[in-house]
Amino acid sequence: MSDNKRLLILLEEQKQIGQYRTNNVYMLDLETGQLELYLESLELGLTHIEMFALSTDETVLMIYGMTGQQSEPVHMLVYDLELNTIRKRIVSRQVVPSESANDPQLYPALGGSRNDEWVAGDRWFLAVVNAPTGECYNYALFFLDAIDTSNSFCIPSQGIIADPILSPDLTHIAYINVVGPGQEFLMVGNFPDAIKERLQSP
Repeated sequence: MSDNKRLLILLEEQKQIGQYRTNNVYMLDLETGQLELYLESLELGLTHIEMFALSTDETVLMIYGMTGQQSEPVHMLVYDLELNTIRKRIVSRQVVPSESANDPQLYPALGGSRNDEWVAGDRWFLAVVNAPTGECYNYALFFLDAIDTSNSFCIPSQGIIADPILSPDLTHIAYINVVGPGQEFLMVGNFPDAIKERLQSP
């Protein structure tokens, strides 16, 4: 947290649900070492949390987790920390453009990287998607508009990409590019002004 005194962490519990042990979000006081339960995965409708990210203004958590349901196995939750409530529950096939979004065997995959992050406040979230068809085909950078998901868009990539991150001022981007077995590169470059302006617009 910005006060440099508290840290949100994910801890695995002893309780087994399906193939995973359930886990919960805790607040760790760095001065006293005291742990306090912050969010329970089961109360969020999740059996297991894969990733969470705190928005830059520390008002919202994006939570990516497993539901234990075959029809919709993965959800992303936009959780309001000030109101202690779920703002939005996001299903990847409903927001990632794909011609096969209604085929359970070919659902587009969204999120899951431990480096996914909020960019430009509590509206835009940067992740990686893998869709079998469409403009987000075979791994792409995906900018998710958490307020109006219909504004979300992706940037196609060359090869498999992972762990994208933007500099705080949105001027530079870095990610891992996997071009073949044993061939991984750290890509660092300037972030396009046109996309920066799109993220910063009201």
